[in-house]
Amino acid sequence: MNHRLSFGFLLGSIVCVAFLAPSWATPPDYPLRCHGAANMARTNGQDLIVAFNKSDRPAGAGLAAKQCSWDDRGFRPGEPTQIVDRRPTVGEARDIARSINAGATWTFWVYNKGSYMRAVADYRGTPKQKPVPFD
Repeated sequence: MNHRLSFGFLLGSIVCVAFLAPSWATPPDYPLRCHGAANMARTNGQDLIVAFNKSDRPAGAGLAAKQCSWDDRGFRPGEPTQIVDRRPTVGEARDIARSINAGATWTFWVYNKGSYMRAVADYRGTPKQKPVPFD
């Protein structure tokens, strides 16, 4: 077998996968609105963890304390009821947890990881657009 050909094919494959990987890295995300309540949020280092009750109605129909829902529909059976939001610092994660536990409304842009929702962006309140994601 020609080693130059196999190396070239391998290198080309790696470059192709590296170029396409960003589209695979994060699935589409959707806004999830949450009405805060005592003991709803906690931290684990930089991770903000929000455990909530699901609403069977869209968020615009009103959320009870400790509830989250999608803008366009209520929750479906089997959808996770926990958000994990990796923050840039431990202090920021703690500040947001305090705000949620004090009853503030937050919007998280999330995708379903199976056992929890992974947040890619968040904002206090009910913004119309997704803010620039943090790294």
